[in-house]
Order: sequence, then structure tokens, then C-alpha cells
Amino acid sequence: MTSTRRLVKYEAVCESGNTDADTILQAPDRETAEIFCHIWRVSRPGTNAYVRETQHRQLYNKELGLSVLTLELYY
Repeated sequence: MTSTRRLVKYEAVCESGNTDADTILQAPDRETAEIFCHIWRVSRPGTNAYVRETQHRQLYNKELGLSVLTLELYY
């Protein structure tokens, strides 16, 4: 298999504390998402925030054809 294309998306997932509605902020890179998370935790004590990195990789195989592999990483 050979990789033909890779898309990466970074998001800061910030917990609201007392509700199930999380705030999700898209960021251009991992460092910016980490800064968003840090600001969220400092400005809202008792809440948590983490970075979610989503990777979509298109793979091509002679027998299987074109497929997409999706990875989600949490920091």
C-alpha cells in the first residue's frame, strides 16, 4: 500500500463542566490547540480540555482500490 494523500485536523475539546455540551475550537496546528486548552483550564477552574488530532489518510492498493484510514489521537 502507498499513501496518496493525508489530511490532518486539530481541535481543542473543552469540557463545559456542569453540562454535556463541550466546546470544540478548530486550530491550525497542535501548538495553537494546546494554547486554547491551557487558556480554557486557567479561565474555568475545575474543567478539563484536551487536543484531538484527526488524520485522514487515503491509501491505494492494487487489490483493494482506494480506501481511507482515519486516526484520532488525544493529547
